[in-house]
Amino acid sequence: MHLFEFEASPFVCQILKIMINLQVFVRAGLFHGEEQLCDSLQTNQVPCGNPRWNETLTFSIAVKDIPRSARFCVSLCSVTRNKKKQV
Repeated sequence: MHLFEFEASPFVCQILKIMINLQVFVRAGLFHGEEQLCDSLQTNQVPCGNPRWNETLTFSIAVKDIPRSARFCVSLCSVTRNKKKQV
């Protein structure tokens, strides 16, 4: 069955509607155990259809000050764009 040959159910239509309004961004941080070594940073929000970031995240800690057992944590986050209601 071709993608465009099926009849979309209301559920599928609702999922597609949510994805159109969805924005994604990346949040990253450096941790040593439970201690956060510096402020977490995040990219700009982009539409989720084909997300591309051409950004550099620069942390406020020197590489020489990062412990060997530190963790670099990256999360892909999403938010829903709210359309403004016109009155």
